[in-house]
Amino acid sequence: MVARSYRSQTNREAVAAVAVEDLQTTPPSPGTEGPSDDWMNRFERYAEDASSEDLRMMYGKLLASEIREPGKIAPTTVHFVSMLDTETAQLIERVLPVCSPDGVAMTAILHPKLSIPETTYIEQSGFWTAEKTFSMTFSEDGLIIRSFKNDSRGVALRGKPNSKLTVEAAVLSRAGRDLCNTVIRDFDYQAFADFALSKPEVDEVHLGQIQREKDTVELTSPIQLFPTRKESQ
Repeated sequence: MVARSYRSQTNREAVAAVAVEDLQTTPPSPGTEGPSDDWMNRFERYAEDASSEDLRMMYGKLLASEIREPGKIAPTTVHFVSMLDTETAQLIERVLPVCSPDGVAMTAILHPKLSIPETTYIEQSGFWTAEKTFSMTFSEDGLIIRSFKNDSRGVALRGKPNSKLTVEAAVLSRAGRDLCNTVIRDFDYQAFADFALSKPEVDEVHLGQIQREKDTVELTSPIQLFPTRKESQ
């Protein structure tokens, strides 16, 4: 019993350390009330079993997010993490760089690609529903401007007007979206560019800062990620 109590306390402290480090980087607003007692009671019961670094990191990020914005993290998300084994947690960490906050995971651009069993393990965990597609349509001017994270960076694609770029994808669950928005990983724009430029509809892909003004969206200070498709061939 003493050994178990010691392990539980060690796990809780490790989770708290991750949360404190995250909060030091992005502090909560002074007026935040923090998590409710009910939420914290559930959270503590699950966090005390987080013995791996991956699970401690996930729990710590979730706690920090709930402290900043009470009610943001669903109790079901905390329960979801409690059901993960180390292998599945590592697989989820691996796919986070191709996930977007709106609940799409572009599995086609992941490198190395997931095996069928790995895709199935993630689906069975409840993180996503696999074997879906995600499409983007070029404007009449042959342009797509899109961001895949909650920041100002994004990509501009030039290609065939009114055509569609379709990507094999998975749809994230509520728990998947919560993890995507709390365990922040930079989106792999280079992998997206490599995939897009392999398609006949796409000629160029640029990375830059997205500027939004009323009805217009522009990409400023563009940096070309890759040569044009014809040049790369």
